[in-house]
Amino acid sequence: MTRKLFGALAGAMLLSAAPASADILYFPTYVHDYRHFQVTITDVAPRNAIGLPDRTTTSAPLGPGLWILVNVDYALFRDGKPLRIAEIEPLVEDANPVPLYERLSRSSFIHAIGFFEPGHPFDFYARPGEKLIFLTMFLQSNDLFYAPAKGGLVLFDFDENPRTGDVTDRVRLWDAGTEVNERPGGGMFQAVRQGSRNLGTDERGVVRPVRDGFGYPATDKVIRVEVEASDTLYRRTDTDRDDVGMFAPIGGM
Repeated sequence: MTRKLFGALAGAMLLSAAPASADILYFPTYVHDYRHFQVTITDVAPRNAIGLPDRTTTSAPLGPGLWILVNVDYALFRDGKPLRIAEIEPLVEDANPVPLYERLSRSSFIHAIGFFEPGHPFDFYARPGEKLIFLTMFLQSNDLFYAPAKGGLVLFDFDENPRTGDVTDRVRLWDAGTEVNERPGGGMFQAVRQGSRNLGTDERGVVRPVRDGFGYPATDKVIRVEVEASDTLYRRTDTDRDDVGMFAPIGGM
């Protein structure tokens, strides 16, 4: 299956289920000083990223993903522990981020949430003390996904300066532990080949960086994550209508 077809598949998975107004959702908060961030998560894998037993090759596309903005002490999942949020499973097994969006958008721990498609930037406003978490499925797998190491990308340093640039070295390929792994690029119960969703053998394992005996491309050969931030400080004041957060440059309000 070509990269173009994989892209169409991923787009259809996201667009068929996502509500039209679900690009970004902010939640009520107090007045703070913010920076405007733009993040681009790109599929950089070549067409021959994965070698197969018959000596042919295939690509390593990424699925549509979900991002959230949270406090630095929040954990969406923990290394060595089973998934505690069941709605992560459709994203990591079937490339379907909508159930997780619907679950997290009701949570008071989430400051902002949105979908993303690899290669298309998304943006948000963040303040010191917050971090970014994202998940995108490694489509040639049963339940593998890319997400930040150490629980998320902390967006500010100790001096409250935004952390920017290429942060791919802070990303890992994770095994959700929900479905038994097949050989990457060839399993019949992997998202790009299975006949319907939620197939495959249940594993009942734990989340951990993948180590199943199969070979995988290096993380930076599949995904690139770049973060940009504005020099301008912004102030947010919540309105009483629909809990909409309004952002304006400080000095320009």
